[in-house]
Amino acid sequence: MSSPGDKPLLLGALGVLVVNPVIVTARCNLMIANAFIEFYTPCMVTVTHRIDEDLKALLDRYCEQHGLKAQAVVQEAIAEWLEDAEDIELIEERRKGPWIDWEDVKNTL
Repeated sequence: MSSPGDKPLLLGALGVLVVNPVIVTARCNLMIANAFIEFYTPCMVTVTHRIDEDLKALLDRYCEQHGLKAQAVVQEAIAEWLEDAEDIELIEERRKGPWIDWEDVKNTL
């Protein structure tokens, strides 16, 4: 099954369905004009964590200067961090091998 991030955004009478692979999603199905459309809608949950006072001040200042909501910035930062962590794990796994000798690769070209 593909992830919610692989789904296109649907516009029009349904409104805009914002899709974010980090948040918990609810799978929805819809029949329109004999066409089966599958989409995901965000289901938000509240998460509470304590952060450093100076970091919070920097976040608030940044959001105010750029017209952003702190919730959106924090959500995006978590999503990027998790994606980077997953990439690092994959890189470390692939570094273990198996390796093909370069001479063998050149001979197959």
